[in-house]
Amino acid sequence: MYVCLAAMRQAFLSGCRPIIGLDGCFLKTLHVGQLLSAIGRDGNDNMLPIAMAYVEVEKTDSWRWFLERLMRDVDPYKEKKWTFVSDRQKGLLEAVSEIEGAEHRYCLKHMYNNFKQKWGDLELRKWFWKAASTYNVKEHMRCMSQIQKLFPKRDGK
Repeated sequence: MYVCLAAMRQAFLSGCRPIIGLDGCFLKTLHVGQLLSAIGRDGNDNMLPIAMAYVEVEKTDSWRWFLERLMRDVDPYKEKKWTFVSDRQKGLLEAVSEIEGAEHRYCLKHMYNNFKQKWGDLELRKWFWKAASTYNVKEHMRCMSQIQKLFPKRDGK
């Protein structure tokens, strides 16, 4: 089941950039499955739900089905280039790659949380967010170098 309320759609189209966050979460109720969602950000940097869908399993076909309906609702004439942001959802990258002109980016907060779980280092936090937020290539490379010094590759991994 797919839902995109007209008011949400119109609010997104009238005031948001063509950047959409995608996520999926488990439903552990009478109807076990996944809830897929598409979220925009308005001019005040508030989250704006655009659409959601219930699917049985999170996989490429489910994301493809969801994204086809989402694109039909937000860009019926295929006039815009879209950027989708997510964590590493199963099947999502392949489905996004099938949308003409679309790009995918990973959510830095999710990336950082994955790194923090593995290494849990406060120095990592400092350098990670510096590298992510700089507009200067030289500064970015300096920050990445610091991260590599903190966490050298081990056995080619």
